[in-house]
Amino acid sequence: MRCMEQIRNDVCYHDFNINIVSIGGGFSYGSLGASHQATEDIGMMRIIPNMTVCAPGDPTEAKWITHLAVESAHPFYIRLDKAGEAIAHSDQDFSKMKTGDILKVKEGTSIAVLSTGGMLKYSYDFISNNNIYCALYSFPFIKPVNKIQLKQIFEKFKMIITIEEHQSSGGLGSVVLEYLNDFIENDEIQNIPKIRRIAIPDKFYSISGSQNFLRENAGLILKKEFFNNG
Repeated sequence: MRCMEQIRNDVCYHDFNINIVSIGGGFSYGSLGASHQATEDIGMMRIIPNMTVCAPGDPTEAKWITHLAVESAHPFYIRLDKAGEAIAHSDQDFSKMKTGDILKVKEGTSIAVLSTGGMLKYSYDFISNNNIYCALYSFPFIKPVNKIQLKQIFEKFKMIITIEEHQSSGGLGSVVLEYLNDFIENDEIQNIPKIRRIAIPDKFYSISGSQNFLRENAGLILKKEFFNNG
């Protein structure tokens, strides 16, 4: 947060090719308390013009985002966890991935889970372990977002669940609602899905603990009953 002025005025205002890599996103360093809980960064970064905002879901996504960042002529913000994150993608080829692309992880018909950052592997395991038939998409980019892909998701599913390790304001859930509103306003979609947002409530958590403990305490969990109406 101390760097925001420099990022805005010295990097984004001039649209420089500077890549900013953030370590310890979300509750990664939760054991060190609220001062080390980076849960507002996506919202702050995405409102700055010229900034591309990325939150890779696993090391595979991080690898290809790094390629895109190096090749881009514009600023990139790349949000990482701490270290040792599990791989959620096993055999996908991302060599043709473009900035803003949404990545399909699992197929489904009526319900889709949209995940960004470190919640991807958790979401994948929950869906698989509970034998839930629903789609899962990874959003490695919060800004920009591939509008064509997102519109297709809105048209296809009756219910969408967003999950993120970020404040409920300004993150993935906000992005999804903003795009949905604009599509509706411009008569670009026929289907209007129900949206359930899973994110950190608008409060500080003055406790320390492991990343998983803090996620559960903040309600960053999926439940079987979320999928009953699909």
